[in-house]
Amino acid sequence: MFNWVLNKNSKPLQLLLKLQQYDIKILAFMYDFYILFDNNLVERDIRMQKL
Repeated sequence: MFNWVLNKNSKPLQLLLKLQQYDIKILAFMYDFYILFDNNLVERDIRMQKL
């Protein structure tokens, strides 16, 4: 039934493996409240100002 998930090259499996590999880094904002959930401030600083 779920043979497509077990395929080594399937996108869902690759996503799951990456989430398992980087779980602490991905969810760091839940443990350290100084880490922002998003990077909108950085994106606004980098983006060119409209004239």
